[in-house]
Amino acid sequence: MNNNNLKIEEKKLRKRQLINAALIGFLAAIFVIGTVASIYKKNALGIIPMLIPLFLIYKIARSSKRHKTE
Repeated sequence: MNNNNLKIEEKKLRKRQLINAALIGFLAAIFVIGTVASIYKKNALGIIPMLIPLFLIYKIARSSKRHKTE
């Protein structure tokens, strides 16, 4: 790869990392707020839907590690 292609790929990687970080932060906030709300209301079953943001965080983090090593 020449120098221009490397710069383009580096910009794409930075953009992808920024988007992934923002998504992880957003999903983490949803998880925390949802968990606190379900504990406050004493609703044990309300925690179950909060597993979805955790799963999505896991998938995003896993895919970002894969793109980092390529």
